[in-house]
Amino acid sequence: MNQVINPELQTQTAQRETSTKSDYSVLRLQVIYWLVLTGVLAVVGAIALIFLLMWLLPDGAPTAITLELAIIAIGVIGTLVGTTVGYLLGSIGKEQAEKRAEKNLALLMENLQKGHELNGTL
Repeated sequence: MNQVINPELQTQTAQRETSTKSDYSVLRLQVIYWLVLTGVLAVVGAIALIFLLMWLLPDGAPTAITLELAIIAIGVIGTLVGTTVGYLLGSIGKEQAEKRAEKNLALLMENLQKGHELNGTL
């Protein structure tokens, strides 16, 4: 019943939807790449700062302070990067699951329609 009159319009719409979705996937992967790279560089920078403080201070930075700084820096950065990456990858999986659900629902509705047609003719 919901038929598109112009098949070229249907093809163009499908192509636009595909290109938009692939653009979002590429953008997500780029964001994940830059987040992970920034997180790694931040951890390396925190460790370098700790060694610099130990070298510059007259008696060296106390060991407890340097360990606390390292643990806090690595923990916070790792948590933020992990949360963001998990959220982005989860949203990709959600989209794929929604596509499968829509496809299965359309197939189910088609089968139900065929069943009603067969019952009506008997």
